[in-house]
Amino acid sequence: MAFLLVLQNGVIVLDAGSPRLADGTRVEIAPRTGMEPLIRKTPGVCGGRACVGRRRITVWSLVESRNLGIPDETLLTDFDPPLTRAELDAVWRYSAANPEEIAHDIRENNEVE
Repeated sequence: MAFLLVLQNGVIVLDAGSPRLADGTRVEIAPRTGMEPLIRKTPGVCGGRACVGRRRITVWSLVESRNLGIPDETLLTDFDPPLTRAELDAVWRYSAANPEEIAHDIRENNEVE
């Protein structure tokens, strides 16, 4: 059985015309473009912005929090379940590799307020 994969917002997904997996699971694979495996972009989730794993915690919001002086130790424990050190480190690596994207997301969010 062959599957057609397409790239949507930085995430490789099964094409809508392709057969689903037996259990109906939607396949998401982080592409080999430097994107951290702990960071995902999923269409329809947080506007397709980069998030921590399968949570609705955006990378830009963590970067903005750090810019406002909130220490990593606080960020690690502010969520339920807490962020892991590996997740937070992935956020910093992703933001360092994609500064224009993160700055754009922060600006866009601040314009809404």
